[in-house]
Amino acid sequence: MNKLHAFASGPVYPLPNTLKNRLIYIYRSLRSGYSPSFDAIKSWRQFNKYSVISSSALLGPNAWCINCKPGKGNILIDERVVCRGLIRVESYGEGKLVVYPDVYIGDDSLISCVESIEIGSMTLIAHGVQIFDNDSHPLNSQERDRDYMIISGQTSGARPKVNSAPIKIGSHVWLGFNSIITKGVTIGDRSIVAAGSVVTKDIAPNTLVAGNPARYIREVE
Repeated sequence: MNKLHAFASGPVYPLPNTLKNRLIYIYRSLRSGYSPSFDAIKSWRQFNKYSVISSSALLGPNAWCINCKPGKGNILIDERVVCRGLIRVESYGEGKLVVYPDVYIGDDSLISCVESIEIGSMTLIAHGVQIFDNDSHPLNSQERDRDYMIISGQTSGARPKVNSAPIKIGSHVWLGFNSIITKGVTIGDRSIVAAGSVVTKDIAPNTLVAGNPARYIREVE
């Protein structure tokens, strides 16, 4: 978290491909007294290099995209998505990440994809949310040690297999800040995950859940 962290009203930047958009960068830098626009330009270069992103999307100055697979067709970011967080497709899988139109991805959020993650339109992802369709490391201790040795550069080779399962998040969903979505979970349309919750099982549509593990609270519209 730094001074560029913001809620939904924080500065976001369009693709700097027109004079109008470049002027927006200059204006927002002058108004704020610092130059997050330089970071936003770097973010746009990164997203254009490693993902298929709509020209109508908006990026925050801390947004970043990491794609460890060749090509960029396995990260698809649709129209009017606002991204202020970090999205990743890992090297140890065939992951595909799809973000549908009008999704908001908040600051300090992290989306890690090994197999498949879909995020439906008009979904709000608050700051600090973690979405992992994988366990990050092997469950076997010896394999986990080898994985660490590879990650830290102490040895070479392909990382060992990590358990994963697809995540599907419906439309009009709200994921509260610091919530965690684990592998294999489906979240139905219009559902709400309360702040700090850990989702380990499917959530039906129109449902509010809370807690660790997240449990049914009540229905929502």
